[in-house]
Amino acid sequence: MNLFYGIVALISVLLAFVCLFVVRKKNIYLSLLFVSVAVCNTGYFFLSISKTLPFAIVSNDIAYLGSVFLPFLMLMMIFSLCGIKISKKSAAVFVCIGLAVLFIAVTPGILPIYYKSVDLETVNGMTTLVKVYGPLHFLYALYVALYFVGMICVILYSIVKKTAVSLKYPVFLLVVVLGNIAIWVAEKCIHVHFEFLSVSYMMTEGLLLLLYGIVEDYEKKNVQPSKAPEKLSLLEEFLQNANPREPLTEREREVLGYILENEKRKTIAEKMCISENTVKTHTAHIFEKLGVSNRAELFEMAHKE
Repeated sequence: MNLFYGIVALISVLLAFVCLFVVRKKNIYLSLLFVSVAVCNTGYFFLSISKTLPFAIVSNDIAYLGSVFLPFLMLMMIFSLCGIKISKKSAAVFVCIGLAVLFIAVTPGILPIYYKSVDLETVNGMTTLVKVYGPLHFLYALYVALYFVGMICVILYSIVKKTAVSLKYPVFLLVVVLGNIAIWVAEKCIHVHFEFLSVSYMMTEGLLLLLYGIVEDYEKKNVQPSKAPEKLSLLEEFLQNANPREPLTEREREVLGYILENEKRKTIAEKMCISENTVKTHTAHIFEKLGVSNRAELFEMAHKE
């Protein structure tokens, strides 16, 4: 079993390396998700080969360092893949909550609030921690459960409001999330000396990476290059003078081109074969990147140029 944990940890590290240094178009949350899985599985491996209690506790802390932020990163990826905007302030609040949960989870050996006591047990050459739960142990389970509920709510909202580029994407995400919930619940109910989530994490990141690639490819293939060259050059000139805070995606550039032609949201949706909610999401991203609040300010900026 130690060998299996070692292989899983090695694969996780290699996948994180590929995501960070090989994948050209990066998503910060996807990259951090891969790093978190690598950290978590490395912690599981170190724990399985621990010979002393202090080393085992540190290994357990490393595993929690990775796993605490996984639900947050999964939720951020779901927001992104479903075409739903989340503010940086909201993301910062989630991170702070995660840090608070992590602080509680890494107290074994220091404070008896998460585990009242811990001891080593070796089964078939694999080391595990024998734990007596403390009064705040329930917080981590509650934390994960609330994130799962949040993921499902975001996905269902995306399905109802049709914010994703295709309905099959949020449905696919829903299956992934429900699969993770099933594994998480099974692990809580079946008492075995193996962390099933270590494998589940890798499966999830692989599926998310696949879906992210499909969505990006869809975005590229569905850009309509039918605009006249002079219109494209005008758009390029506007963007160059506007100096956006972040580069616009191809779809956002296309939406901006229609907005500059004063097309209505419904018309833009029909021309691009997407929903009005998707147009609204793209428009919000465009306004944020250009530092404007509405069309009037956008047109004023265009006239100044």
